[in-house]
Amino acid sequence: VFGISATAALTLVSETCIVLAAVVLFLYARRHYYNRMPKLHIGGGGDDLKAELQTEAHPSRRWDLKPEDSASLWAVAALLYAPCSVFLYANFTESLFVLLLVSFLYCLQGRWWWRAALIAGVAAACRSQGALLGPTLAIVFLLRSDVRNPAARVGIAAALGVVSAIGLGCYMVYLQMTFGDPLAFVHAQTYWNVGINATSIYHAIDPVNAMTHFVNYAWYT
Repeated sequence: VFGISATAALTLVSETCIVLAAVVLFLYARRHYYNRMPKLHIGGGGDDLKAELQTEAHPSRRWDLKPEDSASLWAVAALLYAPCSVFLYANFTESLFVLLLVSFLYCLQGRWWWRAALIAGVAAACRSQGALLGPTLAIVFLLRSDVRNPAARVGIAAALGVVSAIGLGCYMVYLQMTFGDPLAFVHAQTYWNVGINATSIYHAIDPVNAMTHFVNYAWYT
């Protein structure tokens, strides 16, 4: 559409998605901490507290930063500057999936069930892990929905799960039409030498392996 290279397009999408994801995460975390953090009361309370809050020297007046805002900023910083965040700035699907994930959580927080289902469907088409959002949505709906009729609640939860799986179904149809294998994304991973098995678990719990890598990078590489 813009006449730019594939690499530039991938970078543009990745960087845009992670910026938007940071904004949505801040809104989600701010609402979360606002509902759960105790209110801070400084001073003697009553008129003394009101007078103190109105002074320019009071921290809340000087910075205008509430406790939930500070907690939300730390949450966003943890996402953007964690060691694994390197994948969020590369030409991969991680940043797009993070945007969809935090948007999904924000919809769950606001009990916007059908919006969450649509986002889960897109997330399932983005990465195979998105298929987990459907069952998550169904469970949260069963626990937090205002629908009182048990049969109706179960039926709506099942419908939400079906909508959430549409994206994965469409992606499998695309793989079948293109490669003749609807599970190509699963079969391809068998050649990556990844997974949880006895060999990988033993390697992970053996401290000698970690020390070997540490010494190698610290003194030789």
